Amino acid sequence: MTYKDILSIAFGNLWRMKLRSFLTISGVVIGIAAFVSMMSYGAGIQKYVAKRFKALELFNTLQVIKFSADSKEIPDSGLVRSLDAAALKEISAIPGVLYAYPEETFPVVVEFGEESVNTTAQSLPAEVSELAAFKDLFAGRFFQSDSANEVVIHRSLMENLGVTKPDSIIGREITVISVKLDIHEVISGFLSGRLPTPSLAERRLKFIVCGVTNIEMDLGFTLKRIIIPAQTAKSIEKLNFANPFELIKIIQGRHEEGYPNITVRIKSAEYYENVKESIQAMGFDTWSFSEQFDEIRKMLYIFDAMMAVVGCIALIVASLGIVNTLMMSIIERQREIGILKSLGADNGHIRLLFIVEASVIGFIGSVFGVLLGWIITRIGWTLGKYIMERKGIPLIEFFDLPFWLIALSIAFGISVSLLAGLYPSQRAAKIDPVKALRYD
Repeated sequence: MTYKDILSIAFGNLWRMKLRSFLTISGVVIGIAAFVSMMSYGAGIQKYVAKRFKALELFNTLQVIKFSADSKEIPDSGLVRSLDAAALKEISAIPGVLYAYPEETFPVVVEFGEESVNTTAQSLPAEVSELAAFKDLFAGRFFQSDSANEVVIHRSLMENLGVTKPDSIIGREITVISVKLDIHEVISGFLSGRLPTPSLAERRLKFIVCGVTNIEMDLGFTLKRIIIPAQTAKSIEKLNFANPFELIKIIQGRHEEGYPNITVRIKSAEYYENVKESIQAMGFDTWSFSEQFDEIRKMLYIFDAMMAVVGCIALIVASLGIVNTLMMSIIERQREIGILKSLGADNGHIRLLFIVEASVIGFIGSVFGVLLGWIITRIGWTLGKYIMERKGIPLIEFFDLPFWLIALSIAFGISVSLLAGLYPSQRAAKIDPVKALRYD
C-alpha cells in the first residue's frame, strides 16, 4: 500500500460515516476552542501588562527609597541616609542616569469657572516630557520648563471641572488653592500647655492649562490629577505632611526631612545594574519596575497553566470519543481489514491507516477549534467592551491570539488525537486476516 492509498482509504472511511465523524470532530473542536479561548485570555493579559510597562517606559525606571531602621537589608556599612536634596544631586550624577526627581505631592483645590474640585497635585520636571506617555497627550502639550506658569491636568479632573471637550480648556486659566499650616505655632501651643488654635493660610495661584493627559494610573505608576513644574511647585506654600500621623511625628520632633522616594530614569538597560548598585552603595534601597514585571509574569505563567489545564480536560474528553469511534470502526471493518491484508497490506500499513484517520480527525477538529476559539474571544471582547464603556473604564484588549498559540493548538490537537488512535490501531493490526474474511 502506498501513502496515497492510505490517505484515500482514511478520508473515504471518514466520509462514509459522516454523522459519527462529525460528532467525533465536534468533540475535538470544542476541546481546542476551550483551550484557545483560555490561553488567548492569558496571552492577552500578558501582552497588556508588557504594553503598559513599555508605554510608561518603566523598564528603565528605578524607585529609590530609604532603608527602614529595622530593615534586614541595611548595607554592611550600616549607612542609612535621608532622601534629601544632597542625595538627589548625588543620584543624578551617577553615570547612566538620565535624570532623577523626587515624589512631591500635596493637597490642593482647583477652581475653574464655578466648579471647584479637591484633588492632589504632583510636581514633575520638564524632562519627563521625553517619556512616550507624555509625548502624545490627550490634548495640548507638556510644559517646557521647570519654572513655567503652566500645568498639565488629567482627563478625570477636566471632566470634574465640567469640561467635556479637552481642546476647550487648553490655554485657559485655572486657580490652584493650597493651604499652609504653621507647625511652629502648633508646637508652641503644646509646649505652653494650651490647646493650639493654628491658623491655616490659604494661597491662591493662577496657572494656564497647557495639556490634558489620559494616562492610566496603574501598574505601580503613580500620577496625580494635576502636574505642576518642579521649580514652580517649590515656590508654592503647602502642607508639609500627608496625613495626621506625619503631623504627630512633626509635633513630637520625630519627623525626618526629605522626600518619600526618588524616581530615577536610566538611559538604557545596559546601565541598569551599575546604577542600582551605585544607589545601594550610597545607603539607599531600590524598588524596580522591571523586577515587579518579572513577578507579574511569573504569576501570569501560573495563570496560563491553570487556563491550559481547563482546555486540556475538554480535549482529553474529546480523545475518548476518538477512541470510541475507531474501536467501532474496527468492528465494522473486519472484512475490509482482512481483504487489505490478503492483498499484501502488513500490520504496519493497517496500523498507519488508523493513525492517519485519528490524525485527520485531530487536524480538522483543531483548525475549526481555533476558529471557534477566536469567535469566542471576539464575543468575550465585545461583551467586555460594552461593560467597560458603560462603567467608564479604559478599554483593555484582554484577548490575544498570536501565531505561536495557533500553531501550538493545532499541534496539540493532532498529538492528542494520535495518542488516542494508538490503541485502536494496535487492535486493528492484530486482526487475523482469515478470521476477518469470515466475519459477517
